[in-house]
Amino acid sequence: MTVKLWTNQAEGSMPIQLYGLPYNWTGMKLMNDRSRHAQLIMDSLRRIVQELRRSTSRCEQITGLTGAQVFVLRQIQSKNGLSLNELAALTFTHQSTMSEVICRLERKGLVLRSKSRDDARRLEIHLSAKGETVLASGYLTAQENLTRAIASLPHETVIHLAEGLDQLIRMADLSDQRPVLFFDDDRSGSPPGERPK
Repeated sequence: MTVKLWTNQAEGSMPIQLYGLPYNWTGMKLMNDRSRHAQLIMDSLRRIVQELRRSTSRCEQITGLTGAQVFVLRQIQSKNGLSLNELAALTFTHQSTMSEVICRLERKGLVLRSKSRDDARRLEIHLSAKGETVLASGYLTAQENLTRAIASLPHETVIHLAEGLDQLIRMADLSDQRPVLFFDDDRSGSPPGERPK
């Protein structure tokens, strides 16, 4: 999309139109309801991203893990013995993404996988003693706050929000992006409890 500029010599101002939304160049004042709602959306996205970045940085300092990994450990703690599919559903994540996260947590010795006593075909995920130690800090991640907030929204609001965000993703040509857990790049490689390098 292009950004259109034009000058209004009569009024001595220079209006600007960004992606079809009119602004006033002087102080970038919003000029209509559509523009105000556009800024509200962008500011909301900025606040979410900023909090996720701040939260995962703090989480790495405290636990040596990303906020996404601690979020997953907390869900396992809430109901030990979950299957991979159940854990993916609980974290609103794709099964393939969750599989990668669990593999990393398993390599760190934070979770264990074992066959169910009731069904040998079912693999259950449990916290290890080391995983319990990591969660002893009690750190609450931004992901947990967001999922709790979504759960507390009215049902109709959740539907409208989901449909609106889905349309936004499609209009922004982001549909091909694979959704992964927030900031789960596992940059540190630090053992739990050690500050990331």
